[in-house]
This record gives sequence, C-alpha cells and structure tokens, in this order.
Amino acid sequence: MSSIARLQWQAPVRALRVALVMASAIALVIAVGPSPARADDRAAFESFAQSYRTVPPEQRAELAEEFIRAQDARSGFPIVGADSSVVFLYRAQLGETVRLLGDFAPRTFLNFYWSMQGLEMEPLAPDAPVFIRRMTFEPDAILNYAFRVNGQYRVDPLNRNQDQGGPQGEEAPIVSVVPLPQHVAPPEANVRAGIAQGQLVSVDEPWATPGITIYLPPGYSSASRYPVIYTGDGSAWNKGLCLPTILDNLIADHRIVPVIAVMIDSRADRGDWYGFNPDYIAYLTHVVAWVDEHYSTKAAPESRVHFGSSAAARAALYAAQERPDLFGKVALFSPGLAAGPHVLGPYFAGDRRFDRRLQVWMSIGTYEGGMVEDVKFFDRYLTRARIRHTTVFTHAGHTFSNWRQLERSALEYFFALDSCQKDSPMIARHWRGWTTAQNADAYEALLQEKVLPGLKKVAGYRGGYVLRRDVAGGVVGEVTGEVAGEVTSEVEFVVVNLFDSLDAVKRFAGPDYAVAVFEPEARRLLSKVEPLAAHYDVRVNTV
Repeated sequence: MSSIARLQWQAPVRALRVALVMASAIALVIAVGPSPARADDRAAFESFAQSYRTVPPEQRAELAEEFIRAQDARSGFPIVGADSSVVFLYRAQLGETVRLLGDFAPRTFLNFYWSMQGLEMEPLAPDAPVFIRRMTFEPDAILNYAFRVNGQYRVDPLNRNQDQGGPQGEEAPIVSVVPLPQHVAPPEANVRAGIAQGQLVSVDEPWATPGITIYLPPGYSSASRYPVIYTGDGSAWNKGLCLPTILDNLIADHRIVPVIAVMIDSRADRGDWYGFNPDYIAYLTHVVAWVDEHYSTKAAPESRVHFGSSAAARAALYAAQERPDLFGKVALFSPGLAAGPHVLGPYFAGDRRFDRRLQVWMSIGTYEGGMVEDVKFFDRYLTRARIRHTTVFTHAGHTFSNWRQLERSALEYFFALDSCQKDSPMIARHWRGWTTAQNADAYEALLQEKVLPGLKKVAGYRGGYVLRRDVAGGVVGEVTGEVAGEVTSEVEFVVVNLFDSLDAVKRFAGPDYAVAVFEPEARRLLSKVEPLAAHYDVRVNTV
C-alpha cells in the first residue's frame, strides 16, 4: 500500500526542515553543465589506484597530487565512467575518518533526508589518507552529495559543481553535485546576454506579509492580458530556482507565451503555513485580487497556475481544492502529500471530487523515498477521477537541482505557444503493432514502465491509451515484419497518444513525424508493425 494511503488515516507530521533554505535569498546557483567525455577516466583511475597501492608510502602524496591535477583537467570529480559508475574520492589528513553523504543514502527507505551517518568510505591503501567509494547510478541521474570528515560536514573540495542544499537545511546548506553522463543541464537556467529581460517588482503594501515579488515579462503592456503563475517559497523561486531567468529565456525563444509570475514568500512556520492551512488560502485569495486589480491579467482560473515544491506543492493542491474558481491548474514539484483523513480522504473515498476542469503537472525523483509511492498513488487517483494530468519521474533527489531541470517541462505544459492556441484541436496519434503470445506481456510491461513514462517528458504530451486484444490468426492492413502475411496466433496492440499539436508530435517523433517510433527493445518484441502512425484532430472529447 502507498504511504499516502496509509497516512491519510494516521494524520502524520513530516517535519520538513527546509524553511531556512527555501526562504533564503542565497544567490549561489551553479547550473551543472553536460558531463564531459568519460571514456578514459575510469581507466586512468584504475591505473592510479594500482600504482598508489604498490609505491612506497612516502611517494603516495605526490602520486595523488599528480592524479588529481590530471583528473581535474579531464572531467573533474567525482570520477564518472561512461557506464554510469562513480568513484567518490576524498583526500584526507592522516588519522581522519571519512563517510559519504547524499541523496542515495537516506535516513530510512521512506525518507528523503540524508542520513548524517552516511556510507563508509574505504582507504585506497592500508593506512592511506585517500578514501574512495564506488557506486553506480542511472545514466541520466543528477545527485547531491557531501562528506562527513571526523564528524564534520564538508562539500567535495575537488568538485566545482555546487548548489543550495534544499531540504537538508542548516545541516547541509551547500552541497556538491554529480551529473551522470546522459544528464543534460537546463540551459534556460543561465542568464543570457542579448535577450530582453523581465522586470521584478516588490509589493510594498502594509498587508503584504509574507513578502511578494512580481515578475513582469519583457514588453509588458496594459494593452495585453497575461496568464499568471503563483508560487509559494517566493525567494527560492526567484533566486535558487531561477524562475525569472528561465521565463526570460523561454519567452525569448518563443517556447512559451509571456506570463506574469507572483512569487510569494513563506512564513517562518513553513510546515504549518503550507499544511492545508485556511490562513494560507485567505492570504492567497487577497493576493490574487490585488494582482488582478493592479496588473493586466487574464482573471480566470484556467489562466492561473499555482507552482509549488515539497510542502508548498501541498499548498498549491489545497488552493485548487478550496478555490477552483481561482486556480484551474497546479504544478506540483515533489509534492508532500501526507495529510490527515479530513483533507484528501474524502476525495479518495469518492465523497468529494476535484473540479473536472483541473489540470495537474506533477513530478517526483526516484531518490525521494516514500514520496515516490505517494505520487504514484495520486497519479492513479487522478487517472480514475479523469483529471487531466501528467507526471514526470526523474532520477534525482528532493533538491533544487531536480526542480530546476523540470521547470521548462511544467512551463511548456501550461504555456507552450502551440498549446495556448485555443483554435487548435488536440492531436491523436494512432498506431498498431503485433507480438507473439509469448512476447505480449513483456511488450505491455515495456510500454508501461519505459515508453509511456518517457513520453511524459515531452512538452505538449497529454496522455494516451494502450489497447490489447488476442487475435486468433489473420493479418490486418499493410504491416511490416518477418511474419507479415502469415496466419498466426498473436496479440494486437493499439496505441493512441494525445498531443497538444503537431508541433508537440514532432518533438516526440521528429520532423518526419508520420514514421512509427520504436524503442530497440520494442522492435525485438514486435513481430510486425504498421510502419506509419496516423494522426487525427480530436473533435469531441467526453472523457
């Protein structure tokens, strides 16, 4: 059973110690770049390790220094192999003990907080001051880590990639970051020269506590009307999560329509403020009314999106629950969904329903402990409730690094230029393939576990259907495959995916979008396929 299903009836308190960092104005943000070529890194390390173990002890310091300089010139630390293996290395002083902390070493399997006890690191040679820990991760992961040396917290002194510590709060205010080889850093999070920038305005009103900062897009004019983003943890979105910079870049690149962003700070008692609190809803309602009065907004629920991360995502969902007349869309980054039975229980029991017009974007990192099952549970609920939604899974932790890389996905989901054109119908992409009876279950599992989750990362993807039926012989239509034309016992799959527009289809399938797209594993399981996908305008939707 999902932890959220259990927790609905236990009224737990998940103490989120994130207030200091989330509410701070720390300006440290290092957008981690794509990983350099790693082909020779592991081989170079293994050669160094072998030499280090065999040379006389008095030569080890010089040998380590030479390797560190060479590795820093190659691709830096930690040492990441092309196979996504990682060697964490710490050069200590004689007599020091070193342990490894990180997203991959939580306190419990249900918890995203780091264990401050950490993982043991082994000396590279007996009684040597160079410590290592070998691990392997997913090839597209991005993870935060640090060391504990003689009981003291330390970032990796050999790694230039650092970020804010997010939920680790005062225990780990700054963290080291390791991107794996296939991870791509969000370029839109970096300030670009030569593009128009939006304007930041502080709300200077006696009632404006917590504080409010408003982003006005480049070229803002009272002659136009703009959709509006509202966020909790305003300082974090303004600084650490780089929302104004990302908006500037996506607007300049014509990826999204111009939007206003209203970034609302948290109260000091953040956990209570965002804990399904009516006081938050009252304050938010006042802010919305003031913004609509003073700025040229599209004052309708379908034009307002509440963004939130962690506990503030819970508050965003609560806003959609209690004020569907104000908020028709929410973006939930790693939402903390645990609540008492009076909050979400009636929805799961069917006694209450979300507004059917609600639209939800949601994300979770696979290193976020029990929250992963919570999000999966809620995703299934939204599907059963027929709420329009998409859920994105990443190989990351409960971190700024994770949320920053996802902002473009959320923004394009709600504000992509093509999806904001109301006259353009949704596109249904229809395709068929066949497997043998023996391969059918494996192919269905591949669709569920890899293909469809991958599609959810495509901006403008709106979900889809996989249909299956057993076919007792016969061939239908023009298909290609080794057994095309034979009469066999087989299983037919019909896949229907929905997109905002043909541009969204092309983001998935490429410019020659009618050609069917297969994972290599899928092609091995399929006995025959339709070579082309068909595309239809969705004219009537009763779901």
